[in-house]
Amino acid sequence: MASFTITPAPASQNLGAERGISSVMMTATNLGELGPAMKALPNDRWREFVYHYTRATPRKGALVAAYRAAGFGQGSTPASQAKAAWLMSRDERTIAAIAEDDVKYEDVTDEQPPSDPQPADDFEF
Repeated sequence: MASFTITPAPASQNLGAERGISSVMMTATNLGELGPAMKALPNDRWREFVYHYTRATPRKGALVAAYRAAGFGQGSTPASQAKAAWLMSRDERTIAAIAEDDVKYEDVTDEQPPSDPQPADDFEF
């Protein structure tokens, strides 16, 4: 029986550096901060897809843009990239991760600065 050794990458290594991705999602140390749906995704590229999709402006082509930003589709045609992005977005794990990350992202972006205090009722001009 043959034996082999698997050497893990250092925890501090930026897993997306080889693809030119510099997002918060790509550090292995942040994996503990992810929700259960994001952890359930198969790999970091899928997490990057969700990350870019939930932060993109809703527009035509947002799925493909997120797909490309995650490092998928290199060397394939735009039509095949669009189909693959659509299929990935319809996966149950991706749907759950998008819902989870979208709620988390909205909670952060919906925080409003405190409003100005209301004027007193007895104030006269």
